[in-house]
Amino acid sequence: MSKIKHSWQYRDEWAEYYWHPIFTAIKWIQHGLWYEDIIVLLLHDTIEDSDLTFEEIEMQFSRYVAEKVLFLSKKQNGKIIVSIEDYHTNLFNDPKSAVLKWFDRLANVFSLNFASPKRQESYIKDTKASIIPMIQKYDQNLAAEIQEVIDHIENPLYELPEELRLRLDDMEVNKI
Repeated sequence: MSKIKHSWQYRDEWAEYYWHPIFTAIKWIQHGLWYEDIIVLLLHDTIEDSDLTFEEIEMQFSRYVAEKVLFLSKKQNGKIIVSIEDYHTNLFNDPKSAVLKWFDRLANVFSLNFASPKRQESYIKDTKASIIPMIQKYDQNLAAEIQEVIDHIENPLYELPEELRLRLDDMEVNKI
C-alpha cells in the first residue's frame, strides 16, 4: 500500500520515496519491536502525502495502526492538522509514538548525505536542537545512533565531491 501511495514521489537523493518507509521499518525490525509498529512505519507518511484515509488504514490493518499513522501526520488532504509546536508536545506526551517518529528521523538523517549542504545544515541543526534532547529521555541508544550518523555526515572526510554538491544545490534551487 505504501509503495502505491508514494509511487509518484522521490526523495532528495532521487530514490523512489517508498524506500524511505521501508528503511524506517527495517531499522525498527533491527531493534526487535512489535509487528503493528512496523506497519505504522511503512505507512507513516501516507496520510500526509496521499489520499489514503484513517478509515481505509483501520479497515485494512487495525485501529491501532490507523491511530498511530494519523498521530504521526502533520497534514491531511494537503491541510495542516497540527502545528509543529503541538506536534512536538504530542510526541513528548506519547513515548511510543515518539519512538516511532524518531526512527523516521533516523532514516531521514541517513539520507542526508545526498541532500544539498543547505538542507543538511538545517536538518542537522533542528535534529541536534530539538530532536536528540527529546529522544535521550526515552531511548539513549537511538539518540546515540542518530548522533553517530550526523557526526559521519559532518566529517569533512565524507563530503560529497564538489561537482555533485553543486548539482544538488542546483536541483534544490530549481526544484528539479
